[in-house]
Amino acid sequence: MGFVLTPHDRFVVVDLDHAVEDGRVLPWAQQIVDALPPTYMERGRSGAGLHLWFRGEVPAGRRIRKGGLAVEVYSDRRYIIVGDRVSGTPLELAELPDAAGVIASLV
Repeated sequence: MGFVLTPHDRFVVVDLDHAVEDGRVLPWAQQIVDALPPTYMERGRSGAGLHLWFRGEVPAGRRIRKGGLAVEVYSDRRYIIVGDRVSGTPLELAELPDAAGVIASLV
């Protein structure tokens, strides 16, 4: 099952690719997770990525790649496959008004 992001819904997804290895969140990804407000988080279908769901807007999708690091931030025209919720994370979505700016400052 998946979800199509549209600006009308005000959902923002922060997609951390290759963020989980052997069931553990890698340090670079954990640093991003810790710096963001607590929100609903799930493992991607591959089991190696994380999706953090927020309320907010991103004027244009953004991809940030540095070496093995891959972070994407979207709120429009993306189909996100819904994964398995990371236990202990909130069921509610936190507000993240400047998602792209926040992520750029962390990477």
